[in-house]
Amino acid sequence: YLKKIVTTWGVPAERIAVIYNGFDVPMIQEKKEDVREKLGMRGHIIVSVGRLVPWKGFVELMEMMPTLLQKIPDANLFIIGDGPYRGLLEEKIKLLALPDRVKLVGKLSQEELFAYLKAADVFVLNTSYEGFSHQLLEVMALGTPVITTAVGGNVEIIENKKNGILLPLHDTQSFVEAIISLYSDRALVQALTLSAETRVKEFSDERMLKQLSYELAWMA
Repeated sequence: YLKKIVTTWGVPAERIAVIYNGFDVPMIQEKKEDVREKLGMRGHIIVSVGRLVPWKGFVELMEMMPTLLQKIPDANLFIIGDGPYRGLLEEKIKLLALPDRVKLVGKLSQEELFAYLKAADVFVLNTSYEGFSHQLLEVMALGTPVITTAVGGNVEIIENKKNGILLPLHDTQSFVEAIISLYSDRALVQALTLSAETRVKEFSDERMLKQLSYELAWMA
């Protein structure tokens, strides 16, 4: 995705090598249920993370909640992050009458963030712009299924219905249906998370350094 952007600057595509960053897999030994207990979480937990800005799609995600609650009565949405849109999101929660169902958690330490990601039943990233998201890799490594938009670098990490779910941008109905499907189909959740854990292993420091060494040798 970023290679395509750089080619628009006049750099020939054949002179650009894409080398994905190495990724340190987050480790939490505790089971999901134990982490949820520590965090005091109950019900079906939906987590989203990002800077509180318009292109992250948090307003649209909040607007899905009334419909989701009809099918998932114990659904709870946790939005982690901070930014200039926080006041607007707080007002949106009041407008939708969802103060008990939607929580703006704020910015967390990495350790705290990983705990929330581990505790979640599903991670939803309703973004209209994304580069290569290490956030998605972290979620996948922690065994939580991913639903996100088919934009930017997301398509380079997620293979739809194999290791996650990719959906068209602004397709609210598809997001609602996907969240409900993961709620009701445990076999699908297990299949996605197992495949995701395998996919994450491809983004190792060893692979990154080997590819970098190869490209440098070729350039020499």
